[in-house]
Amino acid sequence: MNEELCRLGDDYWDYTMETNPTHAMMLGDHRFDEKVEEVSREAEDAQIARLRDFAGRAEAIDQAGLGQEERITRDVLIFEASTGADALETRAAEFAVNHAMGLQAMIP
Repeated sequence: MNEELCRLGDDYWDYTMETNPTHAMMLGDHRFDEKVEEVSREAEDAQIARLRDFAGRAEAIDQAGLGQEERITRDVLIFEASTGADALETRAAEFAVNHAMGLQAMIP
């Protein structure tokens, strides 16, 4: 596999687990058990910037030298990072709280 793409995928996975420690624990990754999700506006802004960076790094990898599976991996990284940033930019946590939506529904 393309070394740069492989490293980027590993970095993205580690970042996802670090910023979503409850999900990491549920998947059996206990590196972040002492943490909880950071839900501040500043943390969201930092996550958006980091996700946009991941997408940009993936887009910068030239597809010409990639095999079919590597191109799929690259495209999935771009999609996941971009849509993750887009979702955070909606500021869903700021919607009115009710029984179905609100911060209480986002905290495990």
